[in-house]
Amino acid sequence: MTIAILALDRPANALKVGDLVPLEITLDEKIGSPGDKWILVSTDTQGWMPSGTFTIALDSLELLPGDGNITQLKLEATLHEGGSLHAGPFSIRHETSGQEFVIPQTQLGETEVQAVQSDPAAPWTLPAVAFGGWNVLLLVLLGLVLAGLFGLLGRFIWRKYRARAERKRTHKYVALQALRALQKFARAKKPPEQEEWKKFSFELASILRKFSDQNFHFDSSDMTDREYLSELRLRLSAKDQVDTVAAILAKIDEVRYGKKTLDLTVVPGLLLDAQKFVETTYKGPEEEGAK
Repeated sequence: MTIAILALDRPANALKVGDLVPLEITLDEKIGSPGDKWILVSTDTQGWMPSGTFTIALDSLELLPGDGNITQLKLEATLHEGGSLHAGPFSIRHETSGQEFVIPQTQLGETEVQAVQSDPAAPWTLPAVAFGGWNVLLLVLLGLVLAGLFGLLGRFIWRKYRARAERKRTHKYVALQALRALQKFARAKKPPEQEEWKKFSFELASILRKFSDQNFHFDSSDMTDREYLSELRLRLSAKDQVDTVAAILAKIDEVRYGKKTLDLTVVPGLLLDAQKFVETTYKGPEEEGAK
């Protein structure tokens, strides 16, 4: 009997909602030969599969090189909700022999990932202060002086922090943060209204275009989707991802102009594909310098 084990490749406390996470599968016997193809068994045709707190990319399963009497595989998934991490059950198939193996539901790590939450409102309550026999005027003057000094210090620290933060806010960072903000649609308990779907679709298309404009140095503001995709095909590092971007735009095209709504189950796959496009085509300062 073959035992299948599913595991994270990193500590759970290093994860947050929206991360792309490699998962590893270990079978306790050697199956097939190097180069054999393995597939995830799913009836879904959208290219992804919800599984516990993850959304798994169906085309990401690959065989890892290894020796001995075990078989190791890797797949990629996006973490779409916080809490206790778990995945499964699902099945994988060795195409050459047709053998299928069930990956049981598995708890991944003992640490719970914090869910995305809104910042709590700041309380506006101050304790009463008794002055006793102190000179109130002197205390007020001293407080004003200290407030002025702390204000100047705070302003200096804030300007230094803002300048440093701006240097780190690359267009990749901005795009991924914007995609993470759209995760709220994937976690919705009931289907959003038409206007909300329209907003989601326009924001997703805008994120892709703004990232492309900054990453590949062109202006797509006056381009149609067809012209935008044609421009991407001219960029060597984006050629492999053009079909993915085209598929995203095709799914949200009619939604953007109020003709239809989206199925909630489609949203995680759209965001995962958009995240892959950003991460695989990003040209950072090092690449720009080399060019």
